[in-house]
Amino acid sequence: MFGDIGPVSTERAQSQEASVFDLGYVRKKRLSKIFATIGQATQTAESIGAVIDAGADAIRLNFSHGSFEEKEKTFNLIRQESLKRKKEVGIMIDLQGPKFRCNDFEDGYINLNIGDEVKIVESSDLGKSGIITTKFGTMIKRGQIGQRILLDDGYIRLIIKDKQEQGLICNVEQGGQLKNKKGINLPETDLGELPSLTEKDIEDVKQSLSHFDVDFFALSFVRTGNDVESLRKLIVSIRNKKSEPKIYAKIEKPESITNLEQIISVSDGILFARGDLGVEIGVHYQCALQKQVINKCIQYGVPVCVCTQMLESVTTNLAPTRAEASDVGNAVFDGSDCVMLSGETASGIHPSHAVKVMVDILQETEKQIQITHSIPQRQFVISKPQNNKDYKSKDILLSDSLAICIAAQTLAEQTHAKCYCLVPMTLESGIGIHTILYAAYQLASCRSLIPIFIFTSSQSIQRALSTVRSVFTVTLSQPQ
Repeated sequence: MFGDIGPVSTERAQSQEASVFDLGYVRKKRLSKIFATIGQATQTAESIGAVIDAGADAIRLNFSHGSFEEKEKTFNLIRQESLKRKKEVGIMIDLQGPKFRCNDFEDGYINLNIGDEVKIVESSDLGKSGIITTKFGTMIKRGQIGQRILLDDGYIRLIIKDKQEQGLICNVEQGGQLKNKKGINLPETDLGELPSLTEKDIEDVKQSLSHFDVDFFALSFVRTGNDVESLRKLIVSIRNKKSEPKIYAKIEKPESITNLEQIISVSDGILFARGDLGVEIGVHYQCALQKQVINKCIQYGVPVCVCTQMLESVTTNLAPTRAEASDVGNAVFDGSDCVMLSGETASGIHPSHAVKVMVDILQETEKQIQITHSIPQRQFVISKPQNNKDYKSKDILLSDSLAICIAAQTLAEQTHAKCYCLVPMTLESGIGIHTILYAAYQLASCRSLIPIFIFTSSQSIQRALSTVRSVFTVTLSQPQ
């Protein structure tokens, strides 16, 4: 089905005619991947190139901020710098979703002290001392006296004291400095049925697909699998074919935890977005949930990335805290394919340095895993139980293709192989692309400690695999 898949010896590996296929490179290269967010601090060709050189495997563009024209320029710079380095870097368009945010402020920020009174009003005007403006009237209409309002991922907490026609009057319970366009969460407020795709999201998808060769879309505030299917239908209706880009669902709402298996089963990848999720459910639940979400993704053979504040202090400092270093390493021990840098590279003072810090942590953590083998292993069901009402999915059944991957893993480990190779029988196109990607996902989900090499002539395959743990791609030349 997959062509030639299996472990290879050193001699055979070194005989392949591909300049990047070097076992010395394999031994140095980490298996875990890095997403870096590009923002105000990394909008030049030089800074983007430095982030890629430092070790970024894929790039995230946050469509919550900035104009489409700015994003188009940045997208083209990423492709340009990737081409210079002969490295296929995947690019993700992160859609804003139904996210409430404050407007900009006259001075770029306001200070909120405990006990202060502040008004939240619906307006397109700039905010100022004592007044927070927002374009999202729903939260003002739905907010009730006594309910909490959390700002900037919960760092600032307000209580609704009074409700007036002009807006909400709040008291500051937990203060801080509130900057432009920070998020607003109302965890105790019934906000009604919010659409998974806003008008802005739909327009951003249309514009992106008409201007870019997009690798990934990230769908924000996913609640059910239907939200993911809505985006997929939109993409197909625009592109008129069932193809890339891949859809990563962001797990950041309580409902997404309730419907986790359903969401994973229809997604191409998962982002465990701890910012809004921590605000909505409480940070004390996050550690256990992170392990559960990653483990479930491994069972389904779906790539997963841990996001938010992984090296937050490196936004303004050169060295991370000890807790942050442990957080990055722990994501690897949990079995995550990928880890993400957000503000660290989007607005930090040393973006490329932040990537290097993360690379160092990943490499040292993986050395320990090589010794202890303490990474979650995928579990399989040989056949579907006849009378088990609790059994919900056929996707983790041991299919023929999955059995081939398990057999390859067993053979590789028993023979101490240096790496796996997956070579297509023909230069792929159409359904062949999906077959190769599926094979790569399944083999990677076995969480072997041996690198996987995918030989392909497809740039889209190479970029789609840029976020998958232990997978490396080798470019095959098209026949003349």
